[in-house]
Amino acid sequence: MLIKIKEINGSEFTIDIDPSQSVAVLKSKIEEEKKIPTMEIKLLFSGKVLQDEKTIEDYKISETSKMMLTRVKVDLKVLLQKALMKYYDSEKATSIASAVVANMKKRVQEYSLDDIEKLAEAWNQNR
Repeated sequence: MLIKIKEINGSEFTIDIDPSQSVAVLKSKIEEEKKIPTMEIKLLFSGKVLQDEKTIEDYKISETSKMMLTRVKVDLKVLLQKALMKYYDSEKATSIASAVVANMKKRVQEYSLDDIEKLAEAWNQNR
């Protein structure tokens, strides 16, 4: 089944997916097609945010349906916590993630304007 997806900027595209597949699979297909990381994808249909574990048919989405795609910037601390939860319990993962983010903020504040400019140039070259 082809599903129409509209982005906030107004552009539209279609994705081919089986209705029995999950929203998480749909997000993966969007990532392949549009190069948007799955963690940044939020899909809305009929005013509801689609949950990753539910299927397309759970939401009664058909080929004539249109859903909205918005991008959500993921908080670094949340991203770190998710990765660390594979190895630590929730409390320890949160503690480590908080310490890493605090350390990064401290180091960035110590940068000179020249350091920041070099970092920005390097980041732009890698995009």
